[in-house]
Amino acid sequence: MKRYCIILTITIGIFVLFGLVLRFPVHRLARAHVNTKTAVEDHPLNCFSCHLYTHKNGLIAKLIDVDYYSPFNLALTKDGKKLYVVAEEGNALLVVDTENGKVSGKVKVGNRPHSIILDDTERKAYVSNQWSDNVSVIDLDEMRISDTLKTGNGPAGLALSSDEQSLYVVNSYSSDLSVIDLRSGKEQKRLSAGNNPTGIQMSPDGNIIYVTSRRALLAPYGEELVSEITVVNDRMKRIVEYKEISLPI
Repeated sequence: MKRYCIILTITIGIFVLFGLVLRFPVHRLARAHVNTKTAVEDHPLNCFSCHLYTHKNGLIAKLIDVDYYSPFNLALTKDGKKLYVVAEEGNALLVVDTENGKVSGKVKVGNRPHSIILDDTERKAYVSNQWSDNVSVIDLDEMRISDTLKTGNGPAGLALSSDEQSLYVVNSYSSDLSVIDLRSGKEQKRLSAGNNPTGIQMSPDGNIIYVTSRRALLAPYGEELVSEITVVNDRMKRIVEYKEISLPI
């Protein structure tokens, strides 16, 4: 037993000595790596700051990073008292009390939610789920999903028609626009949009919908790049124009 303790002590001592010998060059290299990644030197970061937070699954993630939400888009109530925040990596909609700055509610939605809009009564919210190809309709009084609307591929931006009977959904992956009849919950029509559309906005007079395209159109090398804004007549639910926007190179 005594011999075993001596061997164990020597072994531990060797490992400690080995660790001390390696600590300084390894620490210096690790510090240089972090400095390179951050482009600054006056920071408190170390290896654990990044590498323990890069994975959503696994034991370490469950111990230290269970509720990482990644707030992405938001909507504010008219009185400014409630903030609805899309938690992209948390697959949830968060309700934030703006007076005390605390989360007062949460609703699980689809995979990788992107955008949120509120109806005029502020009792219903629509959340696009980009990786689920659908929109979650949320009853804000009961804080639950009341319906799920199927869309095209990669739904992103959202807008309600002027009469709030239809929902426009920008499908970023399939480069089109779903027009959903909210009375039936079915897609009424699909309109072609620009290259990788994402954003959408109603005109102040409630007549026209504008949809932005994130990527430029294909063009020969050296020529001026051009992107498109898709213009939709809200009453007819039809595209009336593709506006070209020049992008200086």
